[in-house]
Amino acid sequence: MTIAAIRFCNPGNVSLPIKGWTGGGRVVGIHGQPGYAQFPTPDIGFAAMRQQVCNRIVQGYDTINKLGGSGIYENPPTQSWIDNVSKYSGIGGGDWLDYKNEAQIGALLRGICKQETGLTLAELGVGAGLAGPPAMPATPAPKEDIEALLKELLLKQKAAEAAIKAAQDAKAALQQQITAAQARLVEIEKEIG
Repeated sequence: MTIAAIRFCNPGNVSLPIKGWTGGGRVVGIHGQPGYAQFPTPDIGFAAMRQQVCNRIVQGYDTINKLGGSGIYENPPTQSWIDNVSKYSGIGGGDWLDYKNEAQIGALLRGICKQETGLTLAELGVGAGLAGPPAMPATPAPKEDIEALLKELLLKQKAAEAAIKAAQDAKAALQQQITAAQARLVEIEKEIG
């Protein structure tokens, strides 16, 4: 019997629903994974996996260690999943994942598919999915959030610059006091000596 990933055009063994996914598919469920999805083509299944992984990265699962340790793909989580995805993808377990980096995400997805199924993307029937547009996470930061963060960081930078200026002024004042004390010491030594 053919493996579920091929039978259901689901190269990443993902479940539905996937936040932000509108590309089709339906829940068929398999033993141990009741939300297991079937997609019209392997490429669509691969694109759904891309969406799911990008969502997870944005949620903070931004290393292979975090993805694997979360139980998203292995429940309970296993170190072998992390090690194998890292090996198959060529990405270190602790390396930061950027959902906008197409080369890195492509390597990560290939690694996950290989770990999940033991097969290459070609063996899974995936082709055009690699050239598809990058998935956008379902929860992008609104412009207002980024503007507020930028404003906060600029205020912190201004406060840090003021603190540096105050420290420099204090250092200069101390240096003047030290110079005056040294000069007075020389005068005292001359008076004594």
